[in-house]
Amino acid sequence: GYGKLCSQCGWRTRDDSKGKGLMKDHMDWHFRRNVRTQGERTHRAAPRGWYVLQSAWEAAAETGDEDVANKSGTGDAGNKDENSDAELRKMAVAVPGGHNEPCDICKEAFERRFNEDEETWEYVNAVSVGGIIYHATCQANRSKSTAVQSSSAGTSGGSQ
Repeated sequence: GYGKLCSQCGWRTRDDSKGKGLMKDHMDWHFRRNVRTQGERTHRAAPRGWYVLQSAWEAAAETGDEDVANKSGTGDAGNKDENSDAELRKMAVAVPGGHNEPCDICKEAFERRFNEDEETWEYVNAVSVGGIIYHATCQANRSKSTAVQSSSAGTSGGSQ
């Protein structure tokens, strides 16, 4: 037979006792991943780059300028994010010998391609930070979210 088919992603395993164990482990992985992402979604709002920054609102209030949304670049923020996302996806890191680990943030595998100029394999959409390889898009999102969290922590003034 064709073996067991994962109802979540279509991954297929052998149709024997070892395959059943592999499928059980695979479904446990889906569960852990869903619990982790569900917890992240409910406890923390996603940063939204198209909102006007608090500093822009404060500057507009001081100058009496009512057109703060257009001057802060919210109209172009979508295009700027798309361009930077495309640039991030083009970034590549040479695959270290024996490295087969997934991204440490999203736990998904890296896409590999062969760089004919350098004659080496490289990860696409990848960046190395402190010797750890991440997807460039994951690292950028993490950097944005930590910057938003640190700036909101600094402006809250401990009012709670």
